[in-house]
Amino acid sequence: MSETTLPERVDPFRLAGNTRPLEGLLEASSLPRLGAAGIALAAPARVSLRFGRERGGLVKVSGSAQAELSLQCQRCLGPMTWPVDTTFEGVVLDEGRSIEELPVEIEPVMLEDGRISVWALVEDELLLALPTVPMHADDRCPDQSLKEFSQAEVDTLRKQEDNPFAALGALKGRLDDDG
Repeated sequence: MSETTLPERVDPFRLAGNTRPLEGLLEASSLPRLGAAGIALAAPARVSLRFGRERGGLVKVSGSAQAELSLQCQRCLGPMTWPVDTTFEGVVLDEGRSIEELPVEIEPVMLEDGRISVWALVEDELLLALPTVPMHADDRCPDQSLKEFSQAEVDTLRKQEDNPFAALGALKGRLDDDG
């Protein structure tokens, strides 16, 4: 893969006739929404994009992105690395088409002044690849004081608890015997 930085915006219609993929790197400075979400890139993201023509004259973009994201573990609140290796596809929505005309299974990619934003497209895909709740693997979380209990341990602890109403139960039992 090329070690060059990807351009911010490209003309997908021109690239649709090219058989070579558009490959390169994206630095953290190219992905401001990741930074705003408190996510850092451990290294530049590696990206590969292919453009081609589909039936009906549609321009399809397919690609992949690999990155190492630095997140905050929600269990121990420490830093963690999350590897992302994602693939994606989209159909370029030119000015003459509406979203309803596009295939349902493929996402539309919006044009801005006849070009698409490569940076925004890749950033969208990296954000979508994030875990809902980032956490270290159980055996890798440095804060071992946070322990999850098995059901058997929970049941044992519940049996050992003092019931504050046990005295009332005993009193009720005696009243029933006297009555």
